[in-house]
Amino acid sequence: MGPRTIYYSQGVISTANGWNEALTVEADEGGPYLTPMGMAMHFRGQRPNRMEPFDAAQFLFEMLLDQATSRVR
Repeated sequence: MGPRTIYYSQGVISTANGWNEALTVEADEGGPYLTPMGMAMHFRGQRPNRMEPFDAAQFLFEMLLDQATSRVR
């Protein structure tokens, strides 16, 4: 758990170690990018090792929508 990491938790109450995905912020000459921990992606059959900021935001939003949809069913 570091200061350059974005954590996503699907629980109502998150604990210090209770998260479903983590994205670490990195940068190189091409600009900022995120490296996913990969737990959520592993179950979806995909695991890129580098995500552009927009792709990471879209991925986290899709996780949120998936959870909301599963609660409505």
